[in-house]
Amino acid sequence: MTPSAALAHAAPAAAMPSVAALDDAARTLLGQLAEQTRRADEVLGAEDVAGLLALLDARDTMLAALAGIGAAIGRAGQPAAARDQLIAKTSELQRANVALMQRVQRECDRLAGAIAALDRPDSVAGAYASPLTTSHLNLRR
Repeated sequence: MTPSAALAHAAPAAAMPSVAALDDAARTLLGQLAEQTRRADEVLGAEDVAGLLALLDARDTMLAALAGIGAAIGRAGQPAAARDQLIAKTSELQRANVALMQRVQRECDRLAGAIAALDRPDSVAGAYASPLTTSHLNLRR
């Protein structure tokens, strides 16, 4: 199920979808979000910024759809066992998201350090670029 279809499925309407249908939509979206998290981690490792941004945008759409489904499930009521399973799966996804965001932050810090290093003068290159004078090198000794 696509995120937009899941959101439409969870939207309040005259005929409320069954709890089972909402549960299936939530499980599908959680599975897709987990897959997107794994793919984003791989894309980050490949240093594909455009791909990472596209994946993060897709994840935002899925998270919005999941919020709509969660609200619909809350209105419809759900058995405790099914709710506990969804909470466990959501917690697992949250841990994966935290790990991904920590890795993104480390990559941003690494890139910021590399950019800052570009602004510092290169002392070795500066030493080779300066002309040789007798004060630097005296061949007559």
